[in-house]
Amino acid sequence: MLHKNDGRLGSREARAGRRRALIGSLACCAVLAGAPAAAAEWEFTPRVSAGGTWTDNVTAADSGFEESEFITELSPGFNLGLNGPRAEMSLDYSAQALWYQDNSDFDDVYHNLFGDAVFTLMPDKFFLDAFARLDQENIDPAGRVTTGNFFQTGNRTDATLYGISPWYQDRFGDWAETLLRYRYQGVNYSDTDPTDLRVQDSDTHSANARLGSPEGRPGLSWGANVSYTLTEFDNDQEFEYGQAALDLGYAVGSRSRVTFTIGSESDVETDPTKGGFDETFWYVGYAWQPSQRQSLSARVGDRYYGTAFEFRWSRQGTRGELSVDYTETPTTANQRLFDGEGTFSGGRPGAPALDTGVFLSKRLTARATYNLVRTRLNASVYAEDRERQSSSVDPVLLRDDEVWGVRLGADWDAAARTQVNFNTRYEDRESDGGRNSDLLELSVSARRDITRTFYGQLRASHATRDFDNSGYDINAVTLSLGAEF
Repeated sequence: MLHKNDGRLGSREARAGRRRALIGSLACCAVLAGAPAAAAEWEFTPRVSAGGTWTDNVTAADSGFEESEFITELSPGFNLGLNGPRAEMSLDYSAQALWYQDNSDFDDVYHNLFGDAVFTLMPDKFFLDAFARLDQENIDPAGRVTTGNFFQTGNRTDATLYGISPWYQDRFGDWAETLLRYRYQGVNYSDTDPTDLRVQDSDTHSANARLGSPEGRPGLSWGANVSYTLTEFDNDQEFEYGQAALDLGYAVGSRSRVTFTIGSESDVETDPTKGGFDETFWYVGYAWQPSQRQSLSARVGDRYYGTAFEFRWSRQGTRGELSVDYTETPTTANQRLFDGEGTFSGGRPGAPALDTGVFLSKRLTARATYNLVRTRLNASVYAEDRERQSSSVDPVLLRDDEVWGVRLGADWDAAARTQVNFNTRYEDRESDGGRNSDLLELSVSARRDITRTFYGQLRASHATRDFDNSGYDINAVTLSLGAEF
């Protein structure tokens, strides 16, 4: 049953009004922060590219039903940057116009934008972060996913994400420091089948406050944290989650400490709409920081769903970095869109389906980078177990699922004005009810800078998707010319 509006900031009109108010507040803050920015440096870089792509399977059809196509592309864009004493901003926009030789009804124009900004409202204390992104997402990553906008699968949607976050920090001598933060995040979808109730716009409001001893304090350390999150969907029940905790730590060596956490949180498994602080939880842990370049923390405890674990390790070397993270948290697909992980061909690695269900995410991510004289290598491994919590959406659609994958990449400066890029990705998904699939993607591209302004690029890609009883292959080759002014 759909959640009824009970006057708690729930109507679509009220949310639209709040969005306008938030945008107005952001504009005012930008003006205030930028007022003393006479010394600010603006940088504007326009660009344009044109090219052609041939593919042997434009609709990602099953083997034996492929349709080849040639696609002409025109893509203008620009990058705008601001670097000032109280404001930093980066905005990148590009349009992608596509014309199909044999299927003119596929012709379309796509828009992509990424922007973020940090405004200093009070030096060293009061700040405002802003973020916006417009791109295309796969609705169901377990379905037909493809290497970008060239392919017509009926499984993609335009997603607009935006958010603002004022935050305040302060320090009280040597005994305590505080951090207060409010965050608003909005998600709007377009060009989506209106009968697909899984894909819905949402607003997320979250607030958190921390008061504790300064980081690195010897002996006993302490911290008190309170956080609360409310996500409202257009036509489904909301999601509320709260947590309050007391953290204690004691140094057992010059660079290590034992930790203990006790607190209360919402029981999302019983009712994800209730919020509150119903269930007690606790952790015991260990933290180790032998140097500024390496840190490790691990803890185990008990939460509303049973035994819980967390682990973080990072190491920075002279040629690269290593990191491993394992977290467990209740969340939604719309919230996960703000994780900040970059796209790679068929979509965001390990992304969940764009539905309104709440799930408990048990997520492992490992990353590595290594720099040689003329080559930059990167690798990542990810695995996630998503356990669905109570939801009003059809449980047949919202299955528990598991996903794991590997990504490898290399950027090679083959010559003074020639760069070669290689990427590969393998991903395996398993869902309740036997919906299993795997995906393999390969791509290689070479770019030659003809002059300081003009360049040429050749890219070839291959994708293979295997389902339980079907599958498809896609090959594509793109040749393009571009200019960056």
